[in-house]
Amino acid sequence: MAVSVVTCVTGSFNRVHKTDVENAYVFTTIRDDSFKKHCEEQGWGVIIMNEMHTFNLKEATRQSKYIKTLKYCNLNTEHVLYIDHKYKIMSIHIPPLIKEIGDNAFLSFINPKSIYREFFDSMAYDRYLSDIIHIRANINDYRDSDIQLFYGGLILYNTKHKDFVDITNKMNRAVDKYKHVQDQILFPTAINEYKKILINNTIGLKHECPQEQIPGKTY
Repeated sequence: MAVSVVTCVTGSFNRVHKTDVENAYVFTTIRDDSFKKHCEEQGWGVIIMNEMHTFNLKEATRQSKYIKTLKYCNLNTEHVLYIDHKYKIMSIHIPPLIKEIGDNAFLSFINPKSIYREFFDSMAYDRYLSDIIHIRANINDYRDSDIQLFYGGLILYNTKHKDFVDITNKMNRAVDKYKHVQDQILFPTAINEYKKILINNTIGLKHECPQEQIPGKTY
């Protein structure tokens, strides 16, 4: 099955879950042999991003967005699955996702909230609250659109689809244009015009942080 799985570790995180996926890669700003060894023992290859490592939460979060949009990923498989490092991804989870995406360009988990509810809930997090002006500007540009939200923690791309390049380019441009890191608003608005396959997590994919989270320091 021609699929690559990518995740991202930036900022104050330095652990990943174990995987048995054959083509699995951690994109990271951590230039540390012990972290590389940890990833490889857990089943992941390591690719260093062209970004400086930072412990600044907002900047580390911004860096992670470019892995979600495959900006630094040059992988030649038909499908590329981005997965947050908090998900325990195994090879058993891949076939159902490939079946669901079919001949379409993009698949993610559906977010049932309205964009305004998502905005309200975001204000509980300092890294979003500090960007309230930018998030409001983003929403304002799409206030007359019917936006269907999805969770940026899992995105499956069909790299052979005619819309793939346009979709990833628009997601990248949105990161640069709006300068906030709330991707559950940023990405659905950026690619609202494109057909997306949005599903519930019916494949038993578990979400659990591989290390203790630190409020205000980890995302």
